[in-house]
Amino acid sequence: MAKRQKTAFPPNFVHSLDGSHMMMTAVACRRAGLNFAGVHDSYWTHACNVDQMNVILREKFVELYQKPILENVIPISICLYTNVRIALM
Repeated sequence: MAKRQKTAFPPNFVHSLDGSHMMMTAVACRRAGLNFAGVHDSYWTHACNVDQMNVILREKFVELYQKPILENVIPISICLYTNVRIALM
């Protein structure tokens, strides 16, 4: 694996988690009847719905990070990429 690939993984992984959190929040807001807009880590709704979105945002954050995401990366990667040697630290 090239050095650039190795150094790109951590920020890309974190960015994917940010995107997952945003999508989970957007879906929950839609189900709750709230308008939702967002860019990267900035979430918007109408001022009258901020408190409700605040609750949804935090619920989805906890839901996402209750799972052992980082602990699952190596076993899943080993299964998916059998031709790549993954160095365990």
